[in-house]
Amino acid sequence: MIFTKRGTQIDDYPILKSHLLQFYDELKPKEKKEDKTGRKGGKYEWFEIQDSIEYYKKFEEAKIMYIHTATNHRFFYDEKGFFINNSSYFISNADLFLSVFLNSKVFEFYKKLKFVAYE
Repeated sequence: MIFTKRGTQIDDYPILKSHLLQFYDELKPKEKKEDKTGRKGGKYEWFEIQDSIEYYKKFEEAKIMYIHTATNHRFFYDEKGFFINNSSYFISNADLFLSVFLNSKVFEFYKKLKFVAYE
């Protein structure tokens, strides 16, 4: 996966720029909705990610990660700044105690009592 955050100086990365240029037509922001090629319109450069990603700093903080499609959730405490994919969620500003609680039999019992998916 290749993306650059807003404000990246693409000329500082000539190999990356050369690679991305072959996809220029697909990467450039559309000027009009009817345009056949390009991404959604906006004030971003053709090589930048189109949406704001200010939340990326949260990945560097301590957090609890879990897969949202699981029925038996396992919660993982991360202090190393791992990133996750789009089948996962994370709880930011979390501590180890909360992670232990979320993995406990007490919380499992509570989920079965209160959560819709477990009825």
